[in-house]
Amino acid sequence: MESGKRRFVDTSDEEIEQKRLKMSADKTIKQNIAAATIFREYLKVKKMDPGFEQYDTLKLDEVLGHFYMDVRKADGNRYKTNSLQCLRYSLNRYLKAPPYNKKN
Repeated sequence: MESGKRRFVDTSDEEIEQKRLKMSADKTIKQNIAAATIFREYLKVKKMDPGFEQYDTLKLDEVLGHFYMDVRKADGNRYKTNSLQCLRYSLNRYLKAPPYNKKN
């Protein structure tokens, strides 16, 4: 190894946060926002607080369970399994990304 080069460096929390912000592709970010918008619409229809980002883990788990069973496409038909999984993964990414940084 070259003199002065280190295999392991010290990375600040801020550098890690900035890297995480830049890691997602634009299309992925749009999908995450779209999924959050659908979930927020669901909460409004059910007369619940649409600020789900602030829910504690137990409440979020309960509400998401109902959401995944209740959600339909805009035309009223059920989502295909793959589409529902994409919706689920997108919401998960949305909540785990900054500024929310939710843990499981």
